[in-house]
Amino acid sequence: MSGEPEESARSDAAQRLAENIRRAREQFDVSLHALSAKTEVDRKSLRSIEAADFNPSLKTLERIADAFDMTIAELFGASRGSARPSLLDAPTLVALNVKRLRRTRDWSAADLAERTLMKAAYVSLLETGKRGCTLRTLLRLAAGFQVDVVQLLTHPAA
Repeated sequence: MSGEPEESARSDAAQRLAENIRRAREQFDVSLHALSAKTEVDRKSLRSIEAADFNPSLKTLERIADAFDMTIAELFGASRGSARPSLLDAPTLVALNVKRLRRTRDWSAADLAERTLMKAAYVSLLETGKRGCTLRTLLRLAAGFQVDVVQLLTHPAA
């Protein structure tokens, strides 16, 4: 089936995120309770994120990354400091990168929607920042563009 490798890549990225959050907690000796208090994300959700069994928003992932003084890209495995610093929040970076990648490929919103099994209107709302993005959506976008999820979360190289 043609969707299986893409599904596997998405679950691999989600698993990588889960493991890296767990590893950061261990490295910084932070309990789930303490992380919950710092991020304002309940412990049950944090446990589910660490089990790769939850679909958090980018805002939630950003709060977790901030708790460890990291970026979301670093939570996905980008080397610390490898991404160009940004004053933009993760949803804005994703919106800009989706639009940039789509235009680079000369795709319409409908073309991207077809590749990601989303609606074209939703793609347009993501690109304009009028709609938030979840982990699952982020992974579908990365699979649709055939890029590592980190590319959607960082400034493109100058």
